[in-house]
Amino acid sequence: MKKLVPALMALMLFVAHFEVEAKRMGGGKSFGRQSSNVTQREATPPAAPAAPTQNAAAARPGSPAAAAPAAAPKRPWGAMLGGLAAGLGLAWLASSLGLGEGFGQVLMLLLFAMAAFALFRMLRGRGKPAAASPFAFQGAGAGAPSSAPVAREYSPDKVGNDASARPWERSSLAFDAQRAAGGGSIIGSALSGSQNWGVPQGFDTAGFLEAAKRNFITLQSAWDRADIATLRSMMTDGMVDEIRGQLAEREAQRGDQPNHTDVVMLEAQLLGIEELGDAYMASVEFSGMIREEPSASPSPFREVWNMTKPASGQSGWLVAGVQALQ
Repeated sequence: MKKLVPALMALMLFVAHFEVEAKRMGGGKSFGRQSSNVTQREATPPAAPAAPTQNAAAARPGSPAAAAPAAAPKRPWGAMLGGLAAGLGLAWLASSLGLGEGFGQVLMLLLFAMAAFALFRMLRGRGKPAAASPFAFQGAGAGAPSSAPVAREYSPDKVGNDASARPWERSSLAFDAQRAAGGGSIIGSALSGSQNWGVPQGFDTAGFLEAAKRNFITLQSAWDRADIATLRSMMTDGMVDEIRGQLAEREAQRGDQPNHTDVVMLEAQLLGIEELGDAYMASVEFSGMIREEPSASPSPFREVWNMTKPASGQSGWLVAGVQALQ
């Protein structure tokens, strides 16, 4: 019994060490600046779908009748076997009537020829590709008109704390710090009134999210390498202090062992942008699959990154907080 207790304690320490080791940036926890709008959004249950009313079609005059069930698919094999059975029956009947074996053989040859022709047509029809429907899924960009607008790409290498690091400010439609005629910023005027959390009209959401996903992967890699310079260029000072503490804890637990986070699948959704007096905060929900150990299977994750930007436009968007959702 005396030897069992130290062994169990050692096992618990090993498991705790493994848990600290197998975590992405932030460890799946909430830290930094939080958004009350995100909290309320998660606390509000989704609206339940309305229950279908019985005899709704009968209650509405002039409603179209229910569609007839689809016809059963044709089975050429069944028709072929039926024809052969009928042929055998006719051959037997001809023999019974005294028409002779020759007539029965001729009849059988004709039936076999018809069966072979039917089989040939069936195989030929299967070999032909089906005609493409104009509404069928054709893949990304297939059949797109040449006059369709092309989203502008952002430069992930221009993200930082200096005034020129604004990857989402290269368009007058983007979420920038340009002043409107009334004296307020474009974002402030778009979010004024009862709407305190949303996406301003004309905001380049697609380009914003593409840059956000690239930055997500870049920051995970910087976390693995403990690259403080890269982390500082894309985070607020408060977030950098939080990450420093997490890196120190990781180093104390595992020493110099390498850390690797593999982002297997990544999706991003811009939940909303809110005004915080002297700054704006954009909340982006990231979800997907992440592998935190080379020998482990990827696991799902879901979290919100809150990115802030001064209303004065002195810097670009910087990660200010993480809110764990899963």
